[in-house]
Amino acid sequence: MSWTTNRPSGRSIPVSLHNMVVRLYGRTCYVCQEAPYEEIDHVVPWSEGGTDELENLRPICKACHRLKSIREKDRGRKRAQAKARRAPEKHPSEG
Repeated sequence: MSWTTNRPSGRSIPVSLHNMVVRLYGRTCYVCQEAPYEEIDHVVPWSEGGTDELENLRPICKACHRLKSIREKDRGRKRAQAKARRAPEKHPSEG
């Protein structure tokens, strides 16, 4: 187990699941529809509650995966900043 993400360390997607994704969705990137796939992507990332289930996995090329990861990091950073700015809510028992 990885201590940072509470996921198994090493390869996160079993080979059998990887093969099912490629068979189901084809061998081209699901984002640009042109480049051959090189990786498997979590459509909903782990950081946002995504899973390793078949419907959350798609084939993707490295260039599209890199851009998607940058957008996800920016979204996470903005979410953390917004949470830090929010005033703490009172507990209902505090009236």
